[in-house]
Amino acid sequence: PLDAAGRSMQLKAGKMATLMGVEAGEDVLNPNLDVASQDIFLEPFTETGAELGVTLGAALDVRLRVSNGWDQVTDVNTAKTVTTRLGVTPAPDVLIALVAYTGPEQPGTNGPRRSGLDLVLSAKPGPTTTGWMQLDYGQEDSVGAGGGTARWYAAGIWLTQEVSPWATLALRGDYVNDRDGARTSGVLGFPSHAGQRLGSGTVTLNVRYWPPV
Repeated sequence: PLDAAGRSMQLKAGKMATLMGVEAGEDVLNPNLDVASQDIFLEPFTETGAELGVTLGAALDVRLRVSNGWDQVTDVNTAKTVTTRLGVTPAPDVLIALVAYTGPEQPGTNGPRRSGLDLVLSAKPGPTTTGWMQLDYGQEDSVGAGGGTARWYAAGIWLTQEVSPWATLALRGDYVNDRDGARTSGVLGFPSHAGQRLGSGTVTLNVRYWPPV
């Protein structure tokens, strides 16, 4: 704690979950049972490094993280990846989070960089309804056609509705445009390709309580 007005500061180090996106590695924390293509292809799962977080009251928090890179415990080069997150809560049921990142992720070189933005909006339009939207833009040097810059874009929408005191219906639609193949070519069973677009729709019924028989 920094003062009685709710300002605080936290420093942590080690292997940490990503600051990006709506979804998390723990399935029970997500609206849907599985995670979307944005989480799988456009975000790191973990980063190993140090993070400084500052809460400037109930409506604003800032985080700065320096890490070895995306999903790297041991760095593959000699430079670091920097990630920042700005969280704004303009109303009790509204959250705006903007994440920016940049750093070299290719083995043995500090030159080509991977950079991008991740925007998450969350709101509760009613006491039993919650919605999220996630927008992504990213690029990486030297991995596009002819050694140029590759770019990717994505959008996802989630909506949950409590249908009873013990059950929630979750809906999700997501779209990823990996126009240069930088994030999906030859990954997780995909064949090598010059670029592709992915889209999906998902429905999940979450049961929080099962009555005894």
